[in-house]
Amino acid sequence: AVFDSDLDTYYPLRGSQLEETCLFEVMSWYDRKTQQDFDCAPPNVRASWIKSLGPRPNGEHFYHKRRANQLVINCRAMKSGNKKELEQTYMDCLQLFHPHRHEDELTD
Repeated sequence: AVFDSDLDTYYPLRGSQLEETCLFEVMSWYDRKTQQDFDCAPPNVRASWIKSLGPRPNGEHFYHKRRANQLVINCRAMKSGNKKELEQTYMDCLQLFHPHRHEDELTD
């Protein structure tokens, strides 16, 4: 995984409008909102929110709400030149900048 979080459970379930959007863009341009956030938001605000393709393991859908300003995303730096770390760095870059639903798509 690129990040030590539950992000990997959200990105593959992003809405179909974000199909060709890479992880980096989703992270920098979109806030993740819950069903409760959606229900409480005024209709004119939530009209632009993008619903997830399916529920998370807890059964809840989530939404992506585009930010007004893009966030700066810090990427970890490669620390050494050994083969395993280089391969992981390349995989991390693919995960960040190549749109995908499953990691298997990146290695085929």
